[in-house]
Amino acid sequence: MAKRKKNPDALFSTKADAIAAKDFLLRHLAEFPYVNGQVSTLGGEHRAAVMLTVSLDPKDSWKNGILQNSRYGQFSVDYTGAVEHFSGYGLGNMRKSKAKSVTDAGRKLREFLHKTRKENPRGRGKASKRYVVDQEQKGLWYQIGRFAFKARAIDYAHAVADRSGKRTRVQHTFPAAHNHKPL
Repeated sequence: MAKRKKNPDALFSTKADAIAAKDFLLRHLAEFPYVNGQVSTLGGEHRAAVMLTVSLDPKDSWKNGILQNSRYGQFSVDYTGAVEHFSGYGLGNMRKSKAKSVTDAGRKLREFLHKTRKENPRGRGKASKRYVVDQEQKGLWYQIGRFAFKARAIDYAHAVADRSGKRTRVQHTFPAAHNHKPL
């Protein structure tokens, strides 16, 4: 059997090189609350890939202790230098890119994760971001959350009824859990 030629453009050509690259990437991303890495040799030892899992939330804040309930991403860095984000939640999309070195791959991952953390410091993606509306500028509009759209509509109806003197026409109750009292 012919011996395989080493690829001169490869970031790592053996499993040992891939393990060293994984250790470097784990140290490079250590500032994030949860980082895990493994080496995959499904294509053979000469085609190894480093698989990384990074979460922006601490492990104790994961709902039911499940990684998928946090802002996390799974990344692969293969022997050719392709850096890919193939799974995750609450991080947005990272374009597949080509790294010239393991240091460059770590830099790209770190920049993406820092940008994501800055854009979305606490929430989980676009669905649960909280928007704050300037109360003085918008009058009855206030900090909104999950059930606030209905509350804003009712508050507006109450304000209109108060101005016209017909408050008895607007009747609505809210659960006490939302600090709203029946009229």
